[in-house]
Amino acid sequence: MDSVPVACLKLLWDPMSHQLAYIFGFSQKLRQLEMNKGILTSAKADVLREIENAEIRGYIRTDGVICWLHDADMAVAEAEEICSKARRMKNSACFGIKIVTRYKLGKQIVRASSFSSDVQGRTSMNFFVPPPPVVPPPVAELHYPTSQIKNNTSSSRTLKKLRNFLQDDAIGKIGVWGMGGVGKTRLMINLNNEHQGTKCFDVVIFETISKNWNKDVKKLRNNIGKWVYLELEKENERKASGVLYTRLKQKKFLLILDDVWDNIDLENLGISSPTEHNGSKIVIATRQKWICNEMETDVEIMVKILPDEESWNLFYEKAGGNIHSRIGNVARSVCRECRGLPLAIITVGSALRKEVHLDQWERALRLLRESNFGVENMEDSVFVPLKFSYDMLRDDQLKKCFLFAALFPEDHDIAVQELIQYWVMEGYIDGAKSLRDAYQDAHRLLILLIDSCLIERSRKKDMVKMHDLIRDMAIKITTDSTEEGKRFWVKAGMGLEKLVDTEDLKDKDKISLMENDIQLIEVDLNCPNASTLLVKGNASLYEIPEGFFQHMKLLSVLDLSATSIEFLPESISVLVNLSALILKECPHLRSIDRVQLLKKLRFLDMRESGIIELPEGMVCLTQLVYFNISCTYRLKKIPAGLIAKFSRLEDLEMNRSFYLRGLQNAKEIIEELEHLKRLNNLSLDLENQRLSFLLEKHCNWNNLTSFYLRVGSVMAPIEYVEKKEEGPREPERRRGRCLDITSNAFACRRLLKYANKLCVYQNTKLCSISELGLDNLECVEECWVWECEEMEFIIISEVGKENTYPHLQLLHLEHLPRLVSIFSYHNVVAAPSFFNLRKINLCKCNMIQFVFEEEMISQLGCLEELEVYGCPYLNMIIEDYSERDGMCLPKLRCISLSELKMLEELWLINLSLPSLVEIKIHQCPKLKPPRLTNELAPTLQVIEAEERWWESLPENEIFKLHFASIFKPSTKLYRESDQSGKGVQSTNTQASSSH
Repeated sequence: MDSVPVACLKLLWDPMSHQLAYIFGFSQKLRQLEMNKGILTSAKADVLREIENAEIRGYIRTDGVICWLHDADMAVAEAEEICSKARRMKNSACFGIKIVTRYKLGKQIVRASSFSSDVQGRTSMNFFVPPPPVVPPPVAELHYPTSQIKNNTSSSRTLKKLRNFLQDDAIGKIGVWGMGGVGKTRLMINLNNEHQGTKCFDVVIFETISKNWNKDVKKLRNNIGKWVYLELEKENERKASGVLYTRLKQKKFLLILDDVWDNIDLENLGISSPTEHNGSKIVIATRQKWICNEMETDVEIMVKILPDEESWNLFYEKAGGNIHSRIGNVARSVCRECRGLPLAIITVGSALRKEVHLDQWERALRLLRESNFGVENMEDSVFVPLKFSYDMLRDDQLKKCFLFAALFPEDHDIAVQELIQYWVMEGYIDGAKSLRDAYQDAHRLLILLIDSCLIERSRKKDMVKMHDLIRDMAIKITTDSTEEGKRFWVKAGMGLEKLVDTEDLKDKDKISLMENDIQLIEVDLNCPNASTLLVKGNASLYEIPEGFFQHMKLLSVLDLSATSIEFLPESISVLVNLSALILKECPHLRSIDRVQLLKKLRFLDMRESGIIELPEGMVCLTQLVYFNISCTYRLKKIPAGLIAKFSRLEDLEMNRSFYLRGLQNAKEIIEELEHLKRLNNLSLDLENQRLSFLLEKHCNWNNLTSFYLRVGSVMAPIEYVEKKEEGPREPERRRGRCLDITSNAFACRRLLKYANKLCVYQNTKLCSISELGLDNLECVEECWVWECEEMEFIIISEVGKENTYPHLQLLHLEHLPRLVSIFSYHNVVAAPSFFNLRKINLCKCNMIQFVFEEEMISQLGCLEELEVYGCPYLNMIIEDYSERDGMCLPKLRCISLSELKMLEELWLINLSLPSLVEIKIHQCPKLKPPRLTNELAPTLQVIEAEERWWESLPENEIFKLHFASIFKPSTKLYRESDQSGKGVQSTNTQASSSH
C-alpha cells in the first residue's frame, strides 16, 4: 500500500525537480553560459579566419557554414544579452526572494546554454568548396581604335623592341618612357591589339592610370579584376587583393599600364610578379624614367620624338595629303614647329587640312613662332602647337564647346548626349529654332572638334574623351583667361572628400567639382560671376549648407546629379537666373520646395530620383522647354493641370514614373498634352487601349518628331532596359519614333502608323508581328523582338499584299523559344518586300533551323550584315534544294556566326557575294567549308575563326586554298553591334591619342 503514495510522489517530483533546477544553482549555470559564449566566439573567429584564407585562394563558402555563422551570431548575441541581464538582477537586493524572476531567468540561461552548445557541436562540416571553373563570357571591348603603325618607322622599330622583350623569359617588367605627346599610348594600344585573342597570353589587360589614381586604388583593382572575371567591389581591401593575386597567379597575363604618374605598389594592388616560370609580363608607360626605376622594371625603352622625314610624312597626311609646291617650304617650317611630337603634328596638321592659301600658312607659322603661351620647359613645349590648333578653331562658339569638355575629369569617358546637352543648356548653340535643331547643331560641332583632333572618340560606344595633354592645355587657357565665359576652376575627379576654404573665385565663371567623394561642405563659395556649377557624381554628399548658393546669383547651370541630397537648400531661391537644374540619379531626393522661385528655368531633369511629389508652385515655371521625370518610382503627386501650364515645353519624358500607374492620373496627363503646341519629343507609358485612343486624340502628332511610348505593363517587376549583364542588346530609343510593346500588343495598333521603331518584348500572346496589321507596319524601320514565348513567325504574307515592309532596315530577334521561321508565305505567291533591309540579328532562338529560304534572296538586295548567335538547332543559313546558280546578295559585307552547334552548311548554291569583307565563325564545330571562292567573294579580307576549326579542314579544300592568306585565328567573338567607337561619326579618320 505504501508503494502507491511513493510512486505518486516520484511522478510529481521528477518534473518538479526539473523546474526547481532553474531556481537553484543559478550562479553555476550562469558561469557555464559565459564559458560556452567564450568558446563559441573563439570557434567563430577560427572558422571565419579559415574561410577568409580559403576565399583568397578562390574557394566558396558552403550553404552549411553560412547557416552556422548565422546561428553562431544569434547564440552569442542571445548569451550576451542574458548574461548582462542576469548580472544586473543578481546585484539587486531583492533578487534572492524574487522566485518567479529567478525561475524565468534561469530557464533562459539553460536554453541559451543548450543552444550555444548545439551550435559548437556542428563545426565538423565542410566550410568551403573549390570554385567552379571560370567560363568567360564573350568580351566585346578588347581591340581599341587607333591608327596602325607603319613599317620602317621609328614607332615600328620601338614596337619590335617591345615584342622581343615580351619573348625574353628573363624580362618580366618593361618600362616605356618619353615626354607627353610623343606616342606612348599609340604604342601601348598597338601592343594590346596585337596580343588580344592570341595564344601568347591567357589574358591581356589594358588600363589607363589617371593622375589621381592613388585616391581610388579600389577602383583600379576592381577594373583589373573584371578582366579576369572577378567582382571585387564588395570585398575589403585585403581580401580583394588576395583574390586578385591568386587569380592572376594562375594565369599567363600581359598587363599594360598606360600613363602612369607615380610609383604603383603592384603587390598591394594584388598583381603577382612576373617570373620566368609563369611567363607573365607587365608593361608600364610613363613620362618619367624615375618611375620605371622605382617600379623596378627590368628594361626601359625611351620613346623619342619623330625624325624630320617621319614628322613631315605624318604632317602631310593629316594636312590633307595634297600640299601645293608653292606652300611646301612654309608647310615644312610649320611642321618643324611641332618639334617631332605626333600629338602636335596631328592637331596642327588637322587644323590646316586642305588649306590652299599661302597667306594662311604664313599666318600659322607666325602664330606658332610668336606664341608666348607660358612655356617654361621642353615638357610644356607641346602646348604651343596645341594652343595653335585651338586658336585655329573657326569661331568663339566652337572654342567654348571645346573648353567645356575640360570640366570633366582627366581620362573620363564623356557621354555624347550629355556633352551636347550641356552645350545647349549653356546657350552655346546660336540660332536654333527648337531643341531638336539645337541638338543636331551641337552634334555637328562635336564632329568638327573630333575632326580637329581636339576631342577623340572613346573606345566605349557613344562616348568621347579628351587627351590629357589637350585637357591640360584647355585648363591652362581657362586658368589664365580674362575673357568672360572662359574662366574655369576645375577640381573634377581629384578625390576630394571635403570642400573647405578655397582660393579666390570671384572672377571664375565655371566651376567643376564633379566625380569626387565630397561628403562635407564647410564653406559657402563666393562666386558672384559663376554661371555654371557642376557637383555631379559625389555620391556621399547628403546635405548642402542652407547658405551655399547665396553668393552665386548669376548661376545659370547647376548640376547636382548622382548625389545623395534629400532637399534643396534655402539659398536655392536666390538663383533667379538659373536656366538649368539637373537632379537626375539622386535616389534620396524627396522634395524640391522653392524651385518655383526659379522662374527663368528652362531645363529641369529629375529622372531616376526619389522625388515624391511636385509642388503646386511649379505652375510658375512657364519657361520650361525640357522636363524629365522618367524612372521616378516614388512619385505620387503631380498637381492637376501642371503639365498643361508648361506651354513652351518641347521635350517631356515621363516613362516609368510611379505616378502613371494610376489610370486616372495617366488619363489626366494625356489630356493635358493638347496644350503643349511646341512638344516635339515625348516619352510616356500607356497601360491599356483606352489610353492609346486618348493619346491619339490629344497629342499633336504633326509636331512630334520623336517619341518613346511603352504600351502594356508599365511597371513590370523586371525591366528589360535595366538588364546589364548578359541581357539582350537594347535599341537606341531616344532617337526616332519608338513604340515598346509588352503584354497588351493590340492596345497600340492605332499608334503603330506613327512609329518607325518597333520593340516587342515579354509578350505572351503574339504569334507573329504581322498580327499587328501589315498596313500599320509600313513606316517601321527597326523591329526588335525578344523574350516572346508564343512567337512562331515574325512576318506572314497576306494575299494581295505586295511591297510590304518597304522601310524596314533592321530586324533583331532574341530569346524566342518557339520561333520556327522568320518569314512565312503560307502558299502566298507574292513574298514580302524587304528592299531596304540592311541588318539581321538572330540570337538564342532554340527551335529555328534556317535563317531564310532561297526564295527570299532576291528580296534582300540591301542586306549588309548578318549575325546569328546561340541557336542550337540551326543547321543551315539559307534553306535551298534547287542548287540554282546565279544568285547574289550584292551588298552583304559581314557574316558573324557563333555558338551554332548543329550548323553544317551555310548554303548549297553558288551564291555571289561581291561586297563581302569579313566572316567570323566561333564555336560552329560541324560547319563544313563555305561554298566560297575568289570569284564569288572577290573583296573578302578577313576570315576570323577558331584555329582548330580551320586546321580540321582538308588541305586540298578549295575554300582553304583560296583564303589561307586572310585567315585570322580567334578565341572570342567580337560582335559588330558591341564594338566601341561608333557613337560619333567623323568625316576625318582621327589618329590615336599620343602620350
